Amino acid sequence: MTKKWFVCLSAVLGGLLFNYLRIPAGAMVGSLLGTAASQMVMDIRLDISPIIKRSTRMILGCYIGLGITIEGIQQFKNILGAVAIGIIGIMLVTLLTTSILYKFYQFNLMQAFLSSLPAGLSEIGMNAEEFKVDPLQLTTIHLMRLISTLVLIPLLVSYFK
Repeated sequence: MTKKWFVCLSAVLGGLLFNYLRIPAGAMVGSLLGTAASQMVMDIRLDISPIIKRSTRMILGCYIGLGITIEGIQQFKNILGAVAIGIIGIMLVTLLTTSILYKFYQFNLMQAFLSSLPAGLSEIGMNAEEFKVDPLQLTTIHLMRLISTLVLIPLLVSYFK
């Protein structure tokens, strides 16, 4: 039981530290790294109960739903063209990336597809088991994507600005 509390404390401290350092998505990334580091140091792997997983998904769904407003829906007609272009572009890049991972890196098709999705780290990681894909590998791929998107791209933009 003390190992579980140590992992939880590591997650909280990692999240607080990265948030304090103002790292983009710091609370989530720091928590993830704190949890991973403590499990590696203690050479354990803790599992989360299905009730906690389901509850977390409901809280996450609530959080996402809170961002949907009447004003946002009313503005949809003004941005319909941009939405269509964005969706088509994302679909094409996702299919291209899926094909490359499947063909050249021997990922199975579902693993390649989930690795290519532009979805958030938490959503992908939480749903990996439902699709019978290794959550560790999938989370690692999306963590690298998140870090490069939120840290490296702004640095490159400011450099070339």
